[in-house]
Amino acid sequence: MKNSVTRLLVAVMVMVSAVLTTGQSIEAKEMESIGYLTPSGSTVLNWTEEESYAGEYIYMPFQVKKDGYVTFTANHTPENAGEHFRGTWFLCNSAKKEITSTGACGFWEEDKITLAVKGGITYFLKVKCSDKVIVIDHQYQEVNDKSGNKKSKAYKLAKNQKAEGLLMAGESKVDWYKITLTKKQVLKITIAEKSYRGLGMKVYDRKGKEVYGFNYWSPSSTDTLDDPETLSSKASSDKLKKLPKGTYYVKVYANKDARCCGYYSLKWK
Repeated sequence: MKNSVTRLLVAVMVMVSAVLTTGQSIEAKEMESIGYLTPSGSTVLNWTEEESYAGEYIYMPFQVKKDGYVTFTANHTPENAGEHFRGTWFLCNSAKKEITSTGACGFWEEDKITLAVKGGITYFLKVKCSDKVIVIDHQYQEVNDKSGNKKSKAYKLAKNQKAEGLLMAGESKVDWYKITLTKKQVLKITIAEKSYRGLGMKVYDRKGKEVYGFNYWSPSSTDTLDDPETLSSKASSDKLKKLPKGTYYVKVYANKDARCCGYYSLKWK
């Protein structure tokens, strides 16, 4: 069967100390490194019954070769199909410090989490689960992010041109795009995303006045790639509003307080 998905049964290597949000110190397990992620694959996580009952964490290290996003899915092993489990996961940096929010970190079977990560950096997916054995499937996609990191360096985006961007976990980066209307018109921006806890977008005129925008699609993991949203410039009466010709700036951002991250694509017409 031609399938790039492989199952890696990972042995526990060393014992390290971790601190729960309650301040209680427990022993957590660190897996042997699985190296660079392939475009798709799977890793099997194993706890003893006592460890699972105690809620001990396993740190699953990974890297990607180039900047992109990874979607992790929590699944059963074939032997445990049909059973229910629940758990908790966080993304940690190379020092094992949590860099995603605690507000939406829980999962049930088949739940997903999408994270934007930098190439060549070691991350840890910190996982605990009520079941003794689960499979963490992954899908990795490289992304060429051309956005500007500040307004003065905004990427010039042509009409109907698709742009892709990443708002990285553990960073406070804001993405900027510059668009030019050659005539008075309704500005329509279509945006799709895969993110952890949602992203936001605002549009400004060249003087810095906000034209329109929105905040955060969702308080949990979101995925609108197959159902992108189109936002149009509107007046206060909620009727479509034509904007004067000229230069406008689009800002895409994440909620720093909630430690969001993710991938998005956008285009305008």
